[in-house]
Amino acid sequence: MPADDFSSQPVRLRLPHLAIVRAPGLLPMLYRPNELAKELDMSPMTIADWAKKGLPHQRDGRGHLWINGQELAGWIAQVRQSRASRPRCGWVQTKAFAFAAGKSWRSLIPPLRSAASACCIAASARSAAER
Repeated sequence: MPADDFSSQPVRLRLPHLAIVRAPGLLPMLYRPNELAKELDMSPMTIADWAKKGLPHQRDGRGHLWINGQELAGWIAQVRQSRASRPRCGWVQTKAFAFAAGKSWRSLIPPLRSAASACCIAASARSAAER
């Protein structure tokens, strides 16, 4: 019995580096969560949680969880791709200036949260300019 299709829902999870690196080397065979946990150096509970969040899996007649190694590798690649394509937090790239060093460089500045914070920033900039 294959897992439900959760491809329309965004999966928000943290992928361990070893899972990203080792998953493409998994064989196209069925693994138990504890076997995958040993291969990927992670907890079997994490694998079971991933199955609840959309990892393709099968259950046998006793309800045991089985996961295809190649499908796991593809799912990890898909999650990484969806994370890479989502928009960032909205930081703005601008130029900054270091008075001590006398150099300018590119910097990222967070977006303003509200009009009130914009007024506070503008007021502090005016008072700094008056000094």
